[in-house]
Amino acid sequence: MSLEITFTGLEAEHHHIEANEGLESLAGLAHAATLIAHFVVTEQVRQRTPYDDRLRFFFQDTRPGSLTAILAVGGALAMGAAGNAVYDVLKVVWKRATGSGDEGDVEVAGHLYRSGDIDALTEAVSPSLLRGHSWIGHPHQKISIKTGRNILVDFSEETKDYLKKEVPEEGESFQDVSVAALNVNSRHGRVFFFDLGRTIPFKVDRNAVGRTIPNLSRYLTKYAEKSGATVNIKFKKNIPH
Repeated sequence: MSLEITFTGLEAEHHHIEANEGLESLAGLAHAATLIAHFVVTEQVRQRTPYDDRLRFFFQDTRPGSLTAILAVGGALAMGAAGNAVYDVLKVVWKRATGSGDEGDVEVAGHLYRSGDIDALTEAVSPSLLRGHSWIGHPHQKISIKTGRNILVDFSEETKDYLKKEVPEEGESFQDVSVAALNVNSRHGRVFFFDLGRTIPFKVDRNAVGRTIPNLSRYLTKYAEKSGATVNIKFKKNIPH
Protein backbone atom coordinates (compact mmCIF):
# COMPACT_ATOMS: atom_id res chain seq x y z
CA MET A 1 0.00 0.00 0.00
CA SER A 2 1.26 3.51 -0.78
CA LEU A 3 0.29 7.12 -0.16
CA GLU A 4 -1.07 8.79 -3.29
CA ILE A 5 -1.08 12.60 -3.53
CA THR A 6 -3.34 13.64 -6.41
CA PHE A 7 -3.52 17.19 -7.78
CA THR A 8 -6.69 18.12 -9.66
CA GLY A 9 -7.95 21.28 -11.32
CA LEU A 10 -6.54 23.96 -13.63
CA GLU A 11 -3.12 23.02 -15.06
CA ALA A 12 -3.19 19.63 -13.32
CA GLU A 13 -5.85 18.60 -15.87
CA HIS A 14 -3.04 18.73 -18.45
CA HIS A 15 -0.90 16.39 -16.32
CA HIS A 16 1.51 19.01 -15.01
CA ILE A 17 1.64 21.56 -12.19
CA GLU A 18 3.59 24.77 -11.62
CA ALA A 19 6.97 23.58 -10.39
CA ASN A 20 7.72 25.94 -7.49
CA GLU A 21 4.32 25.80 -5.78
CA GLY A 22 3.75 22.15 -6.66
CA LEU A 23 7.07 20.98 -5.26
CA GLU A 24 6.54 23.12 -2.14
CA SER A 25 3.25 21.29 -1.61
CA LEU A 26 4.89 17.89 -2.04
CA ALA A 27 7.71 18.84 0.35
CA GLY A 28 5.25 20.03 2.99
CA LEU A 29 3.09 16.93 2.75
CA ALA A 30 6.13 14.63 2.75
CA HIS A 31 7.40 16.30 5.93
CA ALA A 32 3.98 16.02 7.58
CA ALA A 33 3.88 12.32 6.65
CA THR A 34 7.39 11.83 8.08
CA LEU A 35 6.29 13.30 11.43
CA ILE A 36 3.42 10.80 11.51
CA ALA A 37 5.73 7.86 10.74
CA HIS A 38 8.16 8.89 13.48
CA PHE A 39 5.30 9.17 15.99
CA VAL A 40 3.83 5.77 15.10
CA VAL A 41 7.19 4.09 15.76
CA THR A 42 8.30 6.05 18.83
CA GLU A 43 5.08 7.68 20.15
CA GLN A 44 7.14 10.87 20.39
CA VAL A 45 6.33 14.14 18.65
CA ARG A 46 9.31 15.49 16.73
CA GLN A 47 9.49 18.36 14.24
CA ARG A 48 13.13 18.19 13.13
CA THR A 49 15.65 15.57 12.11
CA PRO A 50 16.79 12.99 12.99
CA TYR A 51 13.71 10.85 12.44
CA ASP A 52 13.42 7.14 13.17
CA ASP A 53 14.43 5.25 10.02
CA ARG A 54 12.47 2.07 10.81
CA LEU A 55 9.41 3.54 9.08
CA ARG A 56 9.84 6.17 6.37
CA PHE A 57 8.12 7.48 3.28
CA PHE A 58 9.99 7.27 -0.04
CA PHE A 59 9.13 9.07 -3.26
CA GLN A 60 8.38 6.27 -5.71
CA ASP A 61 6.70 7.47 -8.90
CA THR A 62 4.28 9.88 -10.54
CA ARG A 63 1.17 9.01 -12.48
CA PRO A 64 -0.96 11.21 -14.77
CA GLY A 65 -4.26 11.48 -13.27
CA SER A 66 -4.73 14.63 -13.36
CA LEU A 67 -1.33 14.22 -11.61
CA THR A 68 -0.45 11.83 -8.80
CA ALA A 69 2.75 11.55 -6.77
CA ILE A 70 3.22 8.21 -5.03
CA LEU A 71 4.99 7.84 -1.68
CA ALA A 72 5.80 4.29 -0.61
CA VAL A 73 6.41 3.23 3.00
CA GLY A 74 9.77 1.57 3.63
CA GLY A 75 12.02 0.60 6.50
CA ALA A 76 12.34 -2.34 8.89
CA LEU A 77 8.79 -1.90 10.26
CA ALA A 78 7.07 -1.18 6.95
CA MET A 79 5.58 -4.68 6.59
CA GLY A 80 4.32 -4.90 10.17
CA ALA A 81 1.59 -3.33 12.28
CA ALA A 82 3.28 0.09 12.23
CA GLY A 83 3.32 0.12 8.43
CA ASN A 84 -0.43 -0.42 8.39
CA ALA A 85 -1.22 1.92 11.29
CA VAL A 86 0.64 4.91 9.84
CA TYR A 87 -2.12 5.55 7.28
CA ASP A 88 -4.89 5.49 9.89
CA VAL A 89 -3.00 7.82 12.23
CA LEU A 90 -2.18 10.12 9.30
CA LYS A 91 -5.86 10.31 8.38
CA VAL A 92 -6.91 11.16 11.94
CA VAL A 93 -4.25 13.84 12.44
CA TRP A 94 -4.50 15.51 9.03
CA LYS A 95 -8.30 15.69 9.24
CA ARG A 96 -8.10 17.12 12.76
CA ALA A 97 -5.51 19.68 11.65
CA THR A 98 -7.79 20.89 8.84
CA GLY A 99 -10.98 21.08 10.87
CA SER A 100 -12.88 17.90 9.98
CA GLY A 101 -11.54 15.42 12.54
CA ASP A 102 -13.10 14.26 15.79
CA GLU A 103 -11.77 15.19 19.22
CA GLY A 104 -10.70 12.71 21.87
CA ASP A 105 -8.65 9.54 22.12
CA VAL A 106 -8.03 7.45 19.01
CA GLU A 107 -7.82 3.66 18.75
CA VAL A 108 -5.92 2.23 15.78
CA ALA A 109 -5.49 -1.53 15.35
CA GLY A 110 -6.10 -2.11 19.05
CA HIS A 111 -3.65 0.57 20.16
CA LEU A 112 -5.01 3.57 22.07
CA TYR A 113 -3.49 6.96 21.34
CA ARG A 114 -4.34 9.55 23.98
CA SER A 115 -6.00 12.78 22.93
CA GLY A 116 -3.19 14.92 24.31
CA ASP A 117 -0.60 13.08 22.22
CA ILE A 118 -2.73 13.31 19.07
CA ASP A 119 -3.29 17.01 19.75
CA ALA A 120 0.44 17.59 20.16
CA LEU A 121 1.10 15.75 16.88
CA THR A 122 -1.65 17.76 15.16
CA GLU A 123 -0.01 20.98 16.27
CA ALA A 124 3.37 19.75 15.06
CA VAL A 125 2.20 18.84 11.55
CA SER A 126 0.06 21.95 10.96
CA PRO A 127 2.89 24.19 9.63
CA SER A 128 3.93 21.48 7.17
CA LEU A 129 0.33 20.96 6.08
CA LEU A 130 -0.02 24.68 5.45
CA ARG A 131 3.10 24.44 3.29
CA GLY A 132 1.44 21.45 1.65
CA HIS A 133 -1.32 23.80 0.44
CA SER A 134 1.17 26.03 -1.44
CA TRP A 135 -0.16 24.95 -4.84
CA ILE A 136 -3.77 25.68 -3.89
CA GLY A 137 -4.81 29.23 -4.75
CA HIS A 138 -8.10 28.75 -6.60
CA PRO A 139 -11.45 27.08 -5.72
CA HIS A 140 -10.97 24.56 -8.53
CA GLN A 141 -7.62 23.33 -7.22
CA LYS A 142 -7.73 20.26 -4.96
CA ILE A 143 -5.22 17.86 -3.48
CA SER A 144 -6.52 14.42 -2.48
CA ILE A 145 -4.57 12.09 -0.21
CA LYS A 146 -5.45 8.45 -0.92
CA THR A 147 -4.42 4.86 -0.36
CA GLY A 148 -5.78 2.97 -3.34
CA ARG A 149 -9.46 3.87 -3.59
CA ASN A 150 -9.63 5.01 0.03
CA ILE A 151 -9.54 8.82 0.30
CA LEU A 152 -7.89 9.79 3.59
CA VAL A 153 -8.38 13.56 3.34
CA ASP A 154 -9.07 16.24 0.72
CA PHE A 155 -7.34 19.62 0.73
CA SER A 156 -8.87 22.74 -0.77
CA GLU A 157 -9.08 26.50 -0.35
CA GLU A 158 -11.33 25.87 2.65
CA THR A 159 -8.79 23.70 4.46
CA LYS A 160 -6.05 26.18 3.56
CA ASP A 161 -8.09 29.01 5.09
CA TYR A 162 -8.68 26.89 8.21
CA LEU A 163 -4.95 26.37 8.67
CA LYS A 164 -4.28 30.06 8.08
CA LYS A 165 -6.68 30.94 10.90
CA GLU A 166 -4.18 29.31 13.22
CA VAL A 167 -1.78 32.14 12.30
CA PRO A 168 -2.69 35.14 14.48
CA GLU A 169 -1.24 38.54 15.09
CA GLU A 170 2.00 38.59 17.10
CA GLY A 171 2.12 39.51 20.77
CA GLU A 172 0.40 38.30 23.93
CA SER A 173 -3.36 37.90 24.27
CA PHE A 174 -5.78 37.09 27.09
CA GLN A 175 -8.98 35.08 26.87
CA ASP A 176 -11.43 33.07 28.96
CA VAL A 177 -11.40 29.45 27.82
CA SER A 178 -12.43 25.99 28.97
CA VAL A 179 -9.77 23.27 29.11
CA ALA A 180 -10.71 20.35 26.86
CA ALA A 181 -7.48 18.31 27.00
CA LEU A 182 -4.16 18.31 28.84
CA ASN A 183 -1.14 16.02 28.83
CA VAL A 184 0.90 16.86 31.93
CA ASN A 185 4.01 15.06 30.65
CA SER A 186 4.19 16.64 27.18
CA ARG A 187 2.68 19.96 28.40
CA HIS A 188 0.36 19.93 25.37
CA GLY A 189 -3.41 20.22 25.37
CA ARG A 190 -6.43 21.92 23.83
CA VAL A 191 -8.63 24.79 25.06
CA PHE A 192 -12.04 25.80 23.77
CA PHE A 193 -12.26 29.32 22.32
CA PHE A 194 -15.88 30.44 22.50
CA ASP A 195 -15.44 33.14 19.85
CA LEU A 196 -14.14 30.55 17.37
CA GLY A 197 -16.50 27.79 18.45
CA ARG A 198 -13.76 25.14 18.50
CA THR A 199 -10.77 23.87 20.44
CA ILE A 200 -7.25 25.14 19.78
CA PRO A 201 -4.03 23.22 20.62
CA PHE A 202 -1.51 24.73 23.02
CA LYS A 203 1.80 23.97 24.70
CA VAL A 204 2.64 25.31 28.14
CA ASP A 205 5.87 27.26 27.92
CA ARG A 206 8.77 25.98 30.01
CA ASN A 207 9.04 29.42 31.61
CA ALA A 208 5.38 29.53 32.67
CA VAL A 209 4.72 30.03 36.39
CA GLY A 210 4.63 26.86 38.46
CA ARG A 211 0.89 26.93 39.09
CA THR A 212 -0.01 26.94 35.39
CA ILE A 213 -0.32 23.18 34.81
CA PRO A 214 -2.09 22.46 38.15
CA ASN A 215 -4.59 25.24 37.35
CA LEU A 216 -5.18 23.89 33.85
CA SER A 217 -5.59 20.39 35.27
CA ARG A 218 -8.17 21.68 37.74
CA TYR A 219 -10.18 23.27 34.94
CA LEU A 220 -9.90 20.12 32.84
CA THR A 221 -11.72 18.35 35.68
CA LYS A 222 -14.37 21.08 35.65
CA TYR A 223 -14.71 20.60 31.88
CA ALA A 224 -15.23 16.84 32.38
CA GLU A 225 -17.86 17.62 35.01
CA LYS A 226 -19.58 19.92 32.48
CA SER A 227 -19.60 22.73 35.02
CA GLY A 228 -19.16 25.45 32.39
CA ALA A 229 -16.25 26.94 34.36
CA THR A 230 -13.62 28.93 32.43
CA VAL A 231 -10.10 30.10 33.16
CA ASN A 232 -8.39 33.23 31.85
CA ILE A 233 -5.16 32.44 30.02
CA LYS A 234 -2.32 34.56 28.67
CA PHE A 235 -0.96 33.19 25.43
CA LYS A 236 1.04 33.77 22.29
CA LYS A 237 -0.15 32.28 19.02
CA ASN A 238 2.25 30.28 16.89
CA ILE A 239 3.06 31.46 13.39
CA PRO A 240 3.73 28.54 11.01
CA HIS A 241 6.70 28.97 8.66
